[in-house]
Amino acid sequence: MFYDRKDLASGMTEVRDGIMGVMLGLRSLNKPVIAAVNGWCLGGGVDVLMSRDPAISSEKAVFGLPEVDWG
Repeated sequence: MFYDRKDLASGMTEVRDGIMGVMLGLRSLNKPVIAAVNGWCLGGGVDVLMSRDPAISSEKAVFGLPEVDWG
């Protein structure tokens, strides 16, 4: 496992706030930001992709939200 479940709850607020800060920062730019995927796009990568203006993916792109299996 790549994370420690015992400390998961204590750091989730900071992680959530950090991710939201990135998303809102990208959203507030005055120029379009293009997202491109050519391979795996998982978890937070999918969140960033969904917050972009145009998003482009190749036929090789694979999308997933593995965190739904953690709960």
